[in-house]
Amino acid sequence: MALAVAGCGAAGPTQHFAATANAICKATNAQIEALPAPGRSPQSEASVLRKGFRYARTEVAKLDQLTAPGKREPIYVTALQSSQRLLALGKREIADFSAGRVAAANKLLDEGDEFSGETDAAMNALGATQCAADPQPNGVTR
Repeated sequence: MALAVAGCGAAGPTQHFAATANAICKATNAQIEALPAPGRSPQSEASVLRKGFRYARTEVAKLDQLTAPGKREPIYVTALQSSQRLLALGKREIADFSAGRVAAANKLLDEGDEFSGETDAAMNALGATQCAADPQPNGVTR
């Protein structure tokens, strides 16, 4: 069930949509950034990824309840589809790191860059810049 996002006061539907999406993503970004950096073991990497992807799944579920205004909806659908693909890759990354298959997990991380780029471009086009951010656990740079 998608919720239509109506404009409030002087703000139009696009601005209201962006503000709502940004609030959702900003909260998730803060959760991910508060995670500790993983240790050196693949299992530690899997543990941190598991927590981060749990936050991301919740974020995508909340975003899925929104409807972008008018002609912007196809852009938003693209973003959500790319996000779903990233979540699917995330499950595989976690499994590979848990099993010590670091090279395979890193390959999946690289594959995810394409979907991440699609999501970021679509969210930026919608004004949902917080949803295009690339939050990392505390002390991690990518």
